[in-house]
Amino acid sequence: MHVFLENVVPTLVKHWTGKFKGMDTGKEDYQIADHIWAEVGEETAAAIANIPAAFVRVLGNIADDHSSFTAESWSFWIIYLAPTLLRNRFPNTKYHKHLCDLVWILKKTLQFSITHTEIDELEKRIANWVAKYEKYYYQYDESRLPACTLPVHGMLHVANDLRQCGPVWTTWSFFLERYCQKFKLALKSRVQPWGNLNKEVLYTTYLQQVVLRYDVQDEVSLSNRRDWSQLTNYETIFDDYQDYILRPPRVISYEPDGDERLKVVLYIKQLVGGRRSVILAHLPTVMSLWKKVRIQNGGDSIRAHSAARSSKKQRNSSYIRYELEYEERVSGALRVVHLVQYGRLEKILVCTLPNHTQWEAMAGTTLLLALIRPCQTMGKDATQEETRYSRTLATIITDLRNVKGVIGQIESCGEWTIIDRRGDFAKPIFDNSGYNTDESEGE
Repeated sequence: MHVFLENVVPTLVKHWTGKFKGMDTGKEDYQIADHIWAEVGEETAAAIANIPAAFVRVLGNIADDHSSFTAESWSFWIIYLAPTLLRNRFPNTKYHKHLCDLVWILKKTLQFSITHTEIDELEKRIANWVAKYEKYYYQYDESRLPACTLPVHGMLHVANDLRQCGPVWTTWSFFLERYCQKFKLALKSRVQPWGNLNKEVLYTTYLQQVVLRYDVQDEVSLSNRRDWSQLTNYETIFDDYQDYILRPPRVISYEPDGDERLKVVLYIKQLVGGRRSVILAHLPTVMSLWKKVRIQNGGDSIRAHSAARSSKKQRNSSYIRYELEYEERVSGALRVVHLVQYGRLEKILVCTLPNHTQWEAMAGTTLLLALIRPCQTMGKDATQEETRYSRTLATIITDLRNVKGVIGQIESCGEWTIIDRRGDFAKPIFDNSGYNTDESEGE
């Protein structure tokens, strides 16, 4: 946390903007022009509108002032935004490659679990990155020794720390700093601040011991945080869709237009076969329309595009990752193809098929259908490779269970880059109660 996010990354930004201890670029040309860096700052601030609030807090214009950036802010910016924002912004592409190598290192260290083989590879990649850092920024010039900061050297010890202590989430400082922040906010006395602090620590420890001894976590907890395992009066779960909770706003008696009905027909035809005209004739003319969905067990909350408001403060959480499977024959053998797609969730339709022989085994069942406008990402998986698109396609209908989660996106130079946080990464989740003792509970 401190080595990378609060030292190495800000140091690189200072190098790129010509503000590192009065040093120039020497024999290299890594500095980004002021007007280009101003564009990067504007794109950073604008990107937040299309990134769900669950991903990161609001990021300001990094070119104007990044004093409000926390370790969490720097982490998100360098991993998900910088590779896109700084593409083709350096005078030489080798500096962008050096940045992307650092992103690879950060992602590897953030894995929830890591093998010794991966640590060995990480050690080599870090050593190579530090060597290039010295070549680009230190340049083996005695007058440029200030570029060789202690945190850059500290990177060389990260791999061994992982071998000795395990993944970084087992020792990172988020927990301790959150703990200290809690007591800092509790300081009320200006005359006896240390006594005030001592009592706060003591009484908090009393409460924690009571929780552990008498199993009264709910009674003692001071948190008003919602229990997401419980439904509100306005939320609904349908059979066969236990992990998908529909939330208002909704339209109980919604009549899909001709184009939407045709897309529903095309989807159902894949399930039961038959002629389009016959399916259309027996398809319900009225369906209920829902505009929000929450995925259980730590999943995402998604707001359909049809529920979006015009407020500038609202974060866009309508873009999603969805996964499809289909069969194809290759060299005479039938195989199942798994396809990762991205798109914008437009609407959620609840279609109850009537009891009619036309529907065969599906007669009387309820389908939750997602109307999605796909992004043309050519089947790329943004968790595995950079995924960009510049155009969207015609809407489709698919089963809501194919929707896997919400994504963010960032626009730069006329293209959109997908931000998909799915993967084996450890992320800090802050619980305001401070008394959570159930190690199996998490989000």
